[in-house]
Amino acid sequence: MLVIVGLALPAAVQGCGPSVGGAGPATPRGGGAGEGQDDGEAQGNIPDITLERVDGQGSVRLHAVAEDKVVVVVFWSTYCDSCKTELVGLKALYGELAAKGLEVLAVSMDKPDTASDVLSDVQKYSLPYLVAYDTESRASSSLNPTNAQPFTVIIDKGMNIVYTRESFFPGDMDKIEEVVREALGL
Repeated sequence: MLVIVGLALPAAVQGCGPSVGGAGPATPRGGGAGEGQDDGEAQGNIPDITLERVDGQGSVRLHAVAEDKVVVVVFWSTYCDSCKTELVGLKALYGELAAKGLEVLAVSMDKPDTASDVLSDVQKYSLPYLVAYDTESRASSSLNPTNAQPFTVIIDKGMNIVYTRESFFPGDMDKIEEVVREALGL
């Protein structure tokens, strides 16, 4: 079992961003999210979206990231404490399973007035995985229909969404790890 060391953040850890209907339960997914893709033909049920990396190292294309990997996509913002708790929790899971085929893509939903804080948070928390801006809301509109923060999507090796979760509570990392391990065949 993976042990997660949390951040010293306020205990009120749940959803931070705009959403419709409040925090929802985890949802296994089986189809439909590939509709409305932006940059290419969908494989599985995910759109092929290209986003700009926050580290200035070019762009990241979702299909390229997801090819033969299990991907955890997390929608977050710099003003969301529960988002940061999840991002830090994913560091340990990524460190343990990256060599076995796990990729993490943290998608910042920050608007221009807070976008300058994104790279600062990435550095502050030493996030070792891909972090990108969703400045044109391409990923959000396709994968995060309620614009919730945090919002987690797990994509299997066949580029199919197998799990979604709106909000984040500390115990949720156990379920995320379970779904990731199953998708990796571990």
